[in-house]
Amino acid sequence: MDYSKLLTDVRKISFNAGKILLKYQKNLDELYFKDKGASNIVSQADLDSDNFITKQLNKFYPEIKIYSEESKFSNNEQKSEYMFVIDPLDGSNYFSMDLPLYSVVISLLKNGKPVFTSVYIPAMGKHIYAIKGKGVFVNGKKINRVEFSNKQGKMIVAENNGYDVVRESIGLIRNLTGNVKRIITNWAPSIDYALIAGKKIDAIVSMNTEVEDSVGGFLICKELGYIIKRFDGSDYEPNFKNGFEYTLDKFIVAPTLADFEFIQRLLKG
Repeated sequence: MDYSKLLTDVRKISFNAGKILLKYQKNLDELYFKDKGASNIVSQADLDSDNFITKQLNKFYPEIKIYSEESKFSNNEQKSEYMFVIDPLDGSNYFSMDLPLYSVVISLLKNGKPVFTSVYIPAMGKHIYAIKGKGVFVNGKKINRVEFSNKQGKMIVAENNGYDVVRESIGLIRNLTGNVKRIITNWAPSIDYALIAGKKIDAIVSMNTEVEDSVGGFLICKELGYIIKRFDGSDYEPNFKNGFEYTLDKFIVAPTLADFEFIQRLLKG
């Protein structure tokens, strides 16, 4: 895979998809949002962005299958070791409220593992991308791996969760409250990974988020040197080589092992 070409293509596709979303955002009162159940919504903005991205990826990479939140699988007959996973609008609820916390996410898996990801936040003009073995970049500037100190009680922690574990997430937030500096509850997981890339938050507690929102975030965190473990302490990395999973496990992203263990203890209550 020519990752330089891939980056050029994905950047162009993401930026143009972002233009579609920004155009719709100017006329939100005229946009109908359909309830998908479990607090999720979809609109013509999602669908048009999805249609544009999938068509462009098929044009440039017809040999690679695609999974998208809205259109599910396409090019599924292809036998390539690669697969695109996309979310044409992560943060539809934020978008519907005219808030800028939404993104276009395009990730590439190789043999079931993320090797490239792009998160474009059109309303903020921010583009975050990561390439396996090459690092993480924000608007073209490489983000250095940092020698983290153990922050523990001084950490800013983001919490995100799938629609089926909302009640459980309330208990986790209660356990974190008062024991860390701040807690961010986000409706768009990709924004959390963008915040990690920008060194704005320190850790993430994630439960059963959808694959298209989060799988690329693993690459961002790995390239920056973060620890990613399940709640029980075992190492975790998505791997769909033996079958595709639509939601991810429950896991913690932390800068050090001590920080992980601190959060793990809090979550146990």
